[in-house]
Amino acid sequence: RFEAATEKKRSKTEDLSGIWLNSCFVMGCACSGRDAQGQKILKKMLSNVESVCMAKISDEKYLLQCLEANFAAMKGDMGPTRALNDELNKAIVENEKGNLAELWELYDVDKNGQLTIDEIKDLMAVYLPAYKKFMENLITNLLIGQVSRTLPAEIGPDKKAQIVKSIKKAFRSVPELIDQELKGQMDDEYFIKLEKEMDVNEDNRVEKKEFIAKFLGSVEVAYDHHELQSKLMQKLQPEISKQMQVAAHEIMGHLSQ
Repeated sequence: RFEAATEKKRSKTEDLSGIWLNSCFVMGCACSGRDAQGQKILKKMLSNVESVCMAKISDEKYLLQCLEANFAAMKGDMGPTRALNDELNKAIVENEKGNLAELWELYDVDKNGQLTIDEIKDLMAVYLPAYKKFMENLITNLLIGQVSRTLPAEIGPDKKAQIVKSIKKAFRSVPELIDQELKGQMDDEYFIKLEKEMDVNEDNRVEKKEFIAKFLGSVEVAYDHHELQSKLMQKLQPEISKQMQVAAHEIMGHLSQ
């Protein structure tokens, strides 16, 4: 039954693999009143989500868990990253039920109590570019936090801040690397998977209760920020090592004074 529904939906969907490349146009053009309102809701929601995530990043225990999850992921074990992601999503959904309900009302255009594949695509055309920027900030701050916590405490806060500034140079390519990782993933197949993930009772439709509970987690069906973070850490490792050597020289110069 699902295969038949999938084939029908695939025939109706267009290839949206270029959505990331068109993100500037989507966010910058004159858009409909609905999408303008959707952007306002998303801006508020992602600001709230960022506050939750930044609070997590400042937690030493959470950073340690992320480091351990990264090492496990490099060995092919994604279990720890999934567990961290599920825990974070649960807390965020509880806080954002109101904003998610507003999004539902905006994009259930025909008011039939369910989101069609086309309505999901309309929502995601606004959501994905905003979320990509959020992901860039989150992953950059998380990775910098993980690296900076390895610096010895005896160098003092001022010197540590200077060294962290140097280390940040290693992360200038994060936006480009994210584009490379996600390019081609946001196609029609992605949107069909997204709908299936949200369809908890498997009746081939997404109802409001399902949307509120599952949307934020389901968006990451093609990726999640912990998995993406692990991949980026591997790609950035040479540049991180280079900047850490620069930092080491600064540390030695400071300690010898």
